[in-house]
Amino acid sequence: MLVRAKICLLVPAVACAIAAAPGLGATTISGSDGDVWNATTTPTYTITASEPGAEIKWSFRGGDSGEPDDLNNTGESPLTITLPGLSDATGYRLVARETNDHEDDRTRRRFAVDTTPPLVEIDTPAPGAVYAQGQQVEADYRCDEAVCAGPVPDGSLVPTATAGPQSFLVTAADPAGNIVTVQRDYWVEGPAPIPLEPAPLVPTPPRVGKPTVLPSPANAKHMRPHLGATVRSTHPLLRWKELRDPRAQLYNVQVFRLSGKRLVKVLSVFPTSNSVHVPAGRLTPGAIYVWRVWPMVNGKYTAKALGISNFHVEK
Repeated sequence: MLVRAKICLLVPAVACAIAAAPGLGATTISGSDGDVWNATTTPTYTITASEPGAEIKWSFRGGDSGEPDDLNNTGESPLTITLPGLSDATGYRLVARETNDHEDDRTRRRFAVDTTPPLVEIDTPAPGAVYAQGQQVEADYRCDEAVCAGPVPDGSLVPTATAGPQSFLVTAADPAGNIVTVQRDYWVEGPAPIPLEPAPLVPTPPRVGKPTVLPSPANAKHMRPHLGATVRSTHPLLRWKELRDPRAQLYNVQVFRLSGKRLVKVLSVFPTSNSVHVPAGRLTPGAIYVWRVWPMVNGKYTAKALGISNFHVEK
């Protein structure tokens, strides 16, 4: 990216016009005085004489010395000059004129090189930090440039709503176009499994090949699939109709496979709406599954499940 500095903001209009002119001769050099080249760009200029093929004399100098520019290089117009590997500095200049022009008819292009990357520091989240789901943690980061952007403003809360591995990226950019991004990886710990409360085993009508006992349901009439329903898909849509808590920030949906009189957890997910699809590969045809929904309110899960139900996957 090429950032062009303005060199005539503080001088009178006439002086500005003279400073911006390419020179008294017919030779022109591309770009503008005050060009700044960065780490991803190489200083490149095209010198153009009064007509194609005209011979051009040119030279390149670094620094701000008052020594004369010896035009000891030649080429034909249009001539492209590339200057790789320059160190960071201001006061570089490219000078040119047509061979047949007067010695004073020179055109100069002054520019700078800045390849120093911006500085980014992130204190929070720290590398490998572990936070509880919904935990309030203030982000703490800074850059040495005005352009300094993260997923949330400095001092705002680090995202902790979703359990699992997370990344926090901060990007800084300087006026020369140098860009740096620093990443901090952290982990959000989901809620600890909440054991099903002991409940009396309620007998159900015997069914061939299925257990005869299930945990007691709760608010199952508002849950879909219906209580005891048989579903054909191994990745059905689970919904808790008319059970959405307006205070809930998200939900924990847990699914258990009934194995004899034991419940084996096969899924724990954290949707923010009142429905979720069971991922493929979690359910087995012919098995009975118990599922329950726990809402998070004010940063913690409620004491009791919002609903408990069960369904059977067709074999």
